[in-house]
Amino acid sequence: MQRLFLSALSRYHRTPRFFLPRTISTGPIYEGSILLPGYSHRTVRIDNLPQDYDLNSVLNAIQANPVERILTRHDHVLVQFFSNEMAQRCVRDYQGLLSLTIHPHPNPPLSCFLVAALGYLSLSRVLEVDNIPLDITEDTFKDQVRCYSASVQRSESEARARARLEFLDIHDAIKAKATLVRLESFKDAKIIYKEHPASYMFPSWFTPSVDDAPDAKRKVVIDNIPDGAAVVECRRWTNAFDLITPTTLSCARFTRLKTLVVSFGTTESAQNFLQRYKPRAKTRGMSMSLAQDRSRYIDRCILTARDLGANRKVHIHIGQGHRRSDKDYIHMFHRYGGLSSVADRFQYVQFMMPAATEYMFICHAEMVLQKGHFGSSIKVYRAPCVQS
Repeated sequence: MQRLFLSALSRYHRTPRFFLPRTISTGPIYEGSILLPGYSHRTVRIDNLPQDYDLNSVLNAIQANPVERILTRHDHVLVQFFSNEMAQRCVRDYQGLLSLTIHPHPNPPLSCFLVAALGYLSLSRVLEVDNIPLDITEDTFKDQVRCYSASVQRSESEARARARLEFLDIHDAIKAKATLVRLESFKDAKIIYKEHPASYMFPSWFTPSVDDAPDAKRKVVIDNIPDGAAVVECRRWTNAFDLITPTTLSCARFTRLKTLVVSFGTTESAQNFLQRYKPRAKTRGMSMSLAQDRSRYIDRCILTARDLGANRKVHIHIGQGHRRSDKDYIHMFHRYGGLSSVADRFQYVQFMMPAATEYMFICHAEMVLQKGHFGSSIKVYRAPCVQS
């Protein structure tokens, strides 16, 4: 099924490359310093580069990871981040000899499709291709895909080889993966996105040394849930907390155990949720406690996508010529996770579906619907920097 999503992702109409002025029927996308909703200045220009500079060294020096795309010139480099805040942090935190400035031209908003894929597929500008024939060389990859660098590792004791591909544009990496999986030479290959080894720019609310520690307690367990009404109330608590901080990652219900487990991205959020709602739970005969997250680590891309506005609520816009019934949409969403509620806000036009299980499942569903499957379009709820 993932191959289907990759194919759809590769066909996605990408935003323009750097700063190509686009116009709409009423005029330019911006005038002076006034931006249309969702547009932002999220590109950093790097000047004062040494002669014959090494791009990886420059990116490592300014800690430009993750980024959407990079444009190189002989005297400067343009780095497009996923958000305005990330670009500003890059400029603010850098203390070296390079000259960093925010590029004056605005960038279009991120697509909901890209943010969903970022969380579900752990998108990166790096691809690792394993289990490839020994006759595959670096030139083979450069002929087939648009990569910045390609390296193939071979071992005399193994009958297959492994390759690592790096791209300047995350969209090129997406298209490259979709291209390679269709080639006969790579029918047995395993192609995955690989985390870039450079320092990662986590969201400002996440502290790796604390929140990603082996003994970090990032879960809140709600026990002794008496009935369905209490479950609905617990859902309201998590939804209300989402409005305060974008750190809720999942909310899983275990009916037989009469338990609800809420996972957060940070230990502080778990503690704050416990302190805020434990007294209310006690009045209903329920108990709350912190629990250790036994997973090895939190996926970096899920944190980034969460920070960009992705959450467990989405809007579905259904046109008059939609091809499916309301029940079909609800059934489709049940394939990706439990639904806590379905709100028919505008009859036959718009639905809001908060998913009740893992956040990545809603990312999965967003990827399907964003391409117009089921005759609809979709956008992340309350994410002004993301376009539908």
